[in-house]
Amino acid sequence: MRVGQNPQKFARLNQGKASLDMREAPKLLIATIVYIPRLSDYYEEVFDIMKISIGSLLDTAPPNSEIMIFDNGSCPEVIAYLRDLLDNSVIDYLVQSSENQRKVGAMKHIISGAESDYIYYFDSDILHLPGWYEKTVDILEHFPNAGIVNSFATILGKKEKFKRLMSMSFTLAEQLRGGKIEYGLFSSRDELKAVAVSIDRDPDAYLQGAQQARVTYKGKSALLNLSHAQFLCKREAVQDIFRNKKSWAKELSEADFDEAFATKAYMRRATEANAVVHLGNSLEPKFKHYLAQYGSSDAALSLGAKHRKGHIFFHNRITRWLALRLHIITFNILYKKRS
Repeated sequence: MRVGQNPQKFARLNQGKASLDMREAPKLLIATIVYIPRLSDYYEEVFDIMKISIGSLLDTAPPNSEIMIFDNGSCPEVIAYLRDLLDNSVIDYLVQSSENQRKVGAMKHIISGAESDYIYYFDSDILHLPGWYEKTVDILEHFPNAGIVNSFATILGKKEKFKRLMSMSFTLAEQLRGGKIEYGLFSSRDELKAVAVSIDRDPDAYLQGAQQARVTYKGKSALLNLSHAQFLCKREAVQDIFRNKKSWAKELSEADFDEAFATKAYMRRATEANAVVHLGNSLEPKFKHYLAQYGSSDAALSLGAKHRKGHIFFHNRITRWLALRLHIITFNILYKKRS
């Protein structure tokens, strides 16, 4: 049986007497997928790299945004760390899957349920540099029909499949009145070599005959680019591309995400300079100092508090606790003593 009235229903029906503060969806949803099944072999350094990735995100992301982490079947140590972030309001959502959904299956859960205008996705081995969001969102909002923007530079793919997947982006770029497309190498060679090393490619071979495509429109430039490691996108550009089919995640991959997006009238863009860094699964010596900056739980909690400054009422842990205690006391007075 039910005893008393659900507090949420009471607040909804008696708005002059009680209120339940609910936060509207912010402009930006930030999300990552974590899969660290063990802390050995390939994954020996990945836990620390994930901490750097999340810590650098908290240190640089706009405050009025929500953060979601989708755990795709990690080991207990990683899950305990993520639970601590959620319990201390460092992140807003923690989704745990009992079995691995693959990256594209987890992305479907994240993107299909998003309510924000923009969605930022990043692999949990991405280091965020100061200003990455401002540089990326500037491109997204400046170029007409921009749908997805990456925050680091790569080169044009040479395979026919790449050309097909980017065909719509090139067509829309060519149709920009007053726009201009150029071919060459516009990012610094050092930055491109760093990208090559991060994906376990020989830098010299990577740059052999390499080209980039740059589009300029009303005084601002961006690269034409394609990457899954991280991207900022408009929700309207991606939310309906996932098939409503349970076996979709097992049958398809990120490449099929690209195939679906290629049919939509949106452009893919990227910053000319690297605003983020792909760390991979092994931390290079030049990045070791970030572990001291972002690797501890105390650092995450401190950065979470900094990020939470843009949040309201019920994201304050103490206020939530007081509200809960007040409800319990009121319920006991009204209903427990009656019985």
